[in-house]
Amino acid sequence: MKVRAILEFDLEDEDGDPVTDRREYVWAAEATDDAIRARLMGHGFLADDTLIGTYAVNVSIVDDATDNRDPDDLMTNHGGVWGEHPDHPVASWMYEVANGETRSGYWHWVESSIEVSEPADHDPPDRP
Repeated sequence: MKVRAILEFDLEDEDGDPVTDRREYVWAAEATDDAIRARLMGHGFLADDTLIGTYAVNVSIVDDATDNRDPDDLMTNHGGVWGEHPDHPVASWMYEVANGETRSGYWHWVESSIEVSEPADHDPPDRP
């Protein structure tokens, strides 16, 4: 059994304006990773008889403005090998694999799912 937590947040300055400096996001990602590790590994969060067998925190910065759909970049931007794209859950990919609908690896499947879900620029609008 595993515990998976997804924490997404945007950074704002004191005036409520969005922070756009990537260095601030890197700092926030590092601080988030440190806080999760500290809380899990100490500070009384876990019961005395509970141990963490394996532990990985995948904190990444997701730049919604990027248009790169390369499977390696998708993987890097969404938590690494064991991560998950927020719009294309691993469970959906597993369902398609189990039903013989795909033989692609997860991140290649995400790439093709993104392409399928976005209309082409030259498509005419839907008409009744």
